[in-house]
Amino acid sequence: MIEEKYFPANDKKGAEGIKSGEVIDENSSDPPCFMKFDNGHTYKLDCDQYLDFKIGEQVKIVSVENNYVKLRRK
Repeated sequence: MIEEKYFPANDKKGAEGIKSGEVIDENSSDPPCFMKFDNGHTYKLDCDQYLDFKIGEQVKIVSVENNYVKLRRK
C-alpha cells in the first residue's frame, strides 16, 4: 500500500511529501519522485508514469532496479 508520495519541491532542494510535508533527498539538485510503502521501503520512480496512483492504494511492486521501482495495481 502506498503511504506517501514525494514530488520535487518547488522552492527547495529535494522531494516533498504530499501528506507529510517531509523533504527527502535534499542532496540532489534534480530529485526524482519517490513513494513510501507500508513495508517501510521508499523507492524512486518515474513521476509521469505513476502520477495517478493515490496514497492508500494497494499496489504490487513488479521490480526494483537501481532503487527505481516499477508498480502495477492490484
